[in-house]
Amino acid sequence: MPYNFKLLQNSMEIKPLVFKNYDYIKWNDIKKKYREEYNLNPVKLTETELKSILAVLFSICYHYPVIEEHQKVEVDVILTGSIPISSTTSKFGLVLLENLDNDNQNWFNFLKGKNYLLSKIFSDFELNEFIRLAMIDYMAIRKFEYGKFFLSEYSKSIIDTSDYFFESRAERVKRTLDITSNKLEFVANKILKENTVMSSKDLLIMSFTFNEYFSKSSNKDVVYAITNYIVRDNFFELIVKKKIFKEKINKTLGTNWNLNRGRGGHKR
Repeated sequence: MPYNFKLLQNSMEIKPLVFKNYDYIKWNDIKKKYREEYNLNPVKLTETELKSILAVLFSICYHYPVIEEHQKVEVDVILTGSIPISSTTSKFGLVLLENLDNDNQNWFNFLKGKNYLLSKIFSDFELNEFIRLAMIDYMAIRKFEYGKFFLSEYSKSIIDTSDYFFESRAERVKRTLDITSNKLEFVANKILKENTVMSSKDLLIMSFTFNEYFSKSSNKDVVYAITNYIVRDNFFELIVKKKIFKEKINKTLGTNWNLNRGRGGHKR
């Protein structure tokens, strides 16, 4: 079984995650399959079923290290995946499970060989230890990949590509950002100009998502790290606000994106 110091020893050797579509089974479908044994008999889960449950448990543990009474409704949204964007961290958890190092893979194989009572599976001590040591502890390093992954997924919810004018507006935005030095500041000012009052974290997430979708700029590690911390602590709020953000982003897209040039350079 791996220990925390193993992560510190091998942090320089950790490989980038391989992202692709991995098989995933919703918790409600797993419960339905084993409904007769749910409260009565431990069951042997398939590898995909166990990974899917661990992915959801990872999401819950990452966003809610301690679950308060008023947060149970929020946790249930993650558990059921009832809102598409609510499965984002679970999907990332699945990617982590498909990229385990040898020691943690052996640990998973051991857990896979056990039977579990489904009604108690999310409180299973060994599974929670695995989540903590083999997944969450690694987020100190994986935070950049998570931030990038979240922004990519979130853009699908708050950027309306079905709008009739989207393609022409997107090209105009991309051309403007290509010749803009401080892209994030420029985007944030455009969003604020059209949407006035909002919290700093809302502005950051909208600006980061917008810039990630439309800009080819590199060296975004700081953006990804900040995104990780905002999302980790405000996940449910970002789920709830996605419609509001979508309206604000689309309003911003419809503005004039031509740069005003004068003797003083760009005027913003």
